[in-house]
Amino acid sequence: MDILLNQIGFLPGSIKNVTFRGQAMGDRFSVIDEATGMSVFEGEQSTQFHNKGTDEECRTGDISELKKPGTYYILAGKEQSGVFQIKEDVYENINYDLIYMLHLQRCGCVLSKQEAGEFAHPACHMGKAKIYGTDEEIEVSGGWHDAGDYGRYVVPAAKTITDILLAYELDPKSLSFSMNLKDEPFFGMASAGAFCRENYGEEVSKEWESLPDVLKELLYEVIWMMKMQRGDGAVYHKVTCESFCEMDEFPEEETEQLIVCPVSNAAAACYAATMAMIYRNYVSFMPSFAKDALAAGEKAFAYVCAHPDEIGFTNPEGIHTGEYRDSNWKDEWLWAASVLYEVTGKKEYEEVVRKLADTQLTEGLGWEETGFYGALFYVMNKNADQELSKQMIRKMVDYADRYANAATQDAYGTASVSHHYIWGSNSIIANRGMLFMLLCELPQVDEEKKKLYQKAAAWQADYLLGRNGTGYCFVTGHGTLCPEHPHHRPSVKLKKAMKGMLVGGPDDNLQDECAVENLTGKASALCYIDDEMSYSTNEITIYWNTPLVYLLIALKKKDSFKAFLKGIYA
Repeated sequence: MDILLNQIGFLPGSIKNVTFRGQAMGDRFSVIDEATGMSVFEGEQSTQFHNKGTDEECRTGDISELKKPGTYYILAGKEQSGVFQIKEDVYENINYDLIYMLHLQRCGCVLSKQEAGEFAHPACHMGKAKIYGTDEEIEVSGGWHDAGDYGRYVVPAAKTITDILLAYELDPKSLSFSMNLKDEPFFGMASAGAFCRENYGEEVSKEWESLPDVLKELLYEVIWMMKMQRGDGAVYHKVTCESFCEMDEFPEEETEQLIVCPVSNAAAACYAATMAMIYRNYVSFMPSFAKDALAAGEKAFAYVCAHPDEIGFTNPEGIHTGEYRDSNWKDEWLWAASVLYEVTGKKEYEEVVRKLADTQLTEGLGWEETGFYGALFYVMNKNADQELSKQMIRKMVDYADRYANAATQDAYGTASVSHHYIWGSNSIIANRGMLFMLLCELPQVDEEKKKLYQKAAAWQADYLLGRNGTGYCFVTGHGTLCPEHPHHRPSVKLKKAMKGMLVGGPDDNLQDECAVENLTGKASALCYIDDEMSYSTNEITIYWNTPLVYLLIALKKKDSFKAFLKGIYA
C-alpha cells in the first residue's frame, strides 16, 4: 500500500493529512465517498521529496477541508487507499479497547469468558512471593501483567495510572463507559470492592459502587502497589519469577516461585506520585481510602528523602526478567514532590522541587524520564512560584518546538529529530503527542506555537494509527492492517492477538534475533516486523497504551489544558 493515512479516521474539524510514496501516482488525488462512489474532494499532492527516516520518495496531501461525516477512500493514479471514517466519535471504540486491555492483563483473579472471551483464565500467581535474598514471604497478588510477560513492576505502573487519571481529569465523559466489571474474588481474600469493605466498612463499599468503571479498574493496580510497600515506607521494585516462562504459556501455567526484588528509590518516588494522584482523583468518591493512599505516598516520599545516596535499581544476581533499570531516580523524586505539593500545599515538597528543578527536568513523559510530569504538576499549581514556572515552561516549549518542527519536515509527520528509532519508539511518539496537547493551552505559549503543537499532536496519532512507512495501524485489532503476532504470551498461546494493544514499533538497533534476520539493511523507520519472536519491535506494555489514550481524548477536546488545570483542587 502506497497511500498511507490514519486507518481509524478523523474528527470532523481535525487536521487530516495523507502520505503518497513512490512516483507513479501523478500530481493529484481524489477522496471518494464509499457509499456513493462519487468524488467529494479533489486535492493536489505536494512536491516530491526524499524522506530520510524511510529512505523513500514521498509526497503529501491535505484533506482537512473535508469535514462531512462519512466513510471514504483515496484514489491517486491507479492506487487506492483503505477506507477511513470522519465522525465525532471516531476514536471511541479504539480508546475503549486500549483501556480494556488493562482489564485483560489482570493478574491474580479469574477472568471469565464473558469478560475475556478466549483470553479467559483462572486466577494466576496466587502463591506468596519470597523477598529476594531472604526466606521471608509476602502476599503481593493482584495488579496487571506489565507486558508480554507476566511480571508486575511498580515504576511503569505509576506512568500507566497517571496517564489515565490525566485523561479522566481532562474529559470524564470520554471515560464514563461501562466495562461490565464484576466483584469477583482475587488475590486470595477479595476483589477491589471487597478489599474496601474489609478495610473501610460498608459505607466505603457504597462509595466503591459509585466509582466510574475506569477508576475501579485503576484501583486493581493501586491495591497491588500498596502491597509492595514495606513497613518503613520503602517500595519493592517488582515481582516476577527468576526468568521469563516459555512463550506459549498462559498466566496460570507460570508456577515457579515468585520473587519480590529489592526496594528502590525509583519505585518509592513513583509510588508517592501515584498515591498523590489517587488522592487527587478519589477523595470526592472515597475520602477515607484516598487519605490512606496519600499517607502511604507521603511515607514513601519520606523514605526517599532519608536515602539520598541510592545508586539506582539493577536486577540482582539470578534475576533475568524485565529490569526497568534507572540509574537516575531524582527526576521521579521531582515528580513526586510536585504532585504532593499540589495536593497538600506543604512547603517541604516545594523545597524539593526547587532543589531538583535545575537538573532533573528530564525530557519526555516516559517511565524512565519523568521530569516533565514534575514540571506539569508544578506549573498547574496555583501556589507555584511564577518565575520557576516560567523556567519549566521554557524547558518544555524548547523540547516541543524541536520535535514539532521536525514533524513538519517528515513525510509522515513523525516527531523525530534524529530519525533514530529505539525499543518502544511508538510510546515515545505517543508521549510527544501527549505533551504537545498539554502545552497547547498554556497562556505562556503564543498562538502560532499552539497551532503547530495541535497539528503535530494530530500527526503523532496518525502515525500510530497507520500513516507510517510500515503501513501498519500499530494497535492490535484495529485498522486495515494491524499486528497479528505480537510478542505477548496469551496471544502466542491462542495464535490470536489480544485486541487493543499498542506494539513497540520500529527499532533500528535490531535487538533480537528475529529483527537481525529480517530487518538488517532496512531504513530506520521501517525496522518493524509483525512476528511474535521480535520482542524489540512487537512486544506490548500497559504504559505504551496510556499516552495514546490521553492523546486521542485530548484531540477531541481542544480545550485540553484548561480542563487539566481545573482538576479537582486548582
